[in-house]
Amino acid sequence: MKTKYRVIHFLPNENGSWSCINNKTNSRLLLIDYYKPWRQFCVIDVEENTIFNVDCLCNIADFLEQLNNEKPTRHQASQ
Repeated sequence: MKTKYRVIHFLPNENGSWSCINNKTNSRLLLIDYYKPWRQFCVIDVEENTIFNVDCLCNIADFLEQLNNEKPTRHQASQ
């Protein structure tokens, strides 16, 4: 799975969620987690005053598509 992009990368968290990190500042931009009502990974939390351009949004969408195309884990199925 691709987790590194030109200006952002994604790090897994212990609970199965993912943090989107800015490559230059190393700050967290948003949180991606499994949302059971929709049965897919979604952007759950965006840090205040975060600005995204179209390239960054496309990278986030690409990463979400990869996550959502994987077979659900036992943790996701039980959430």
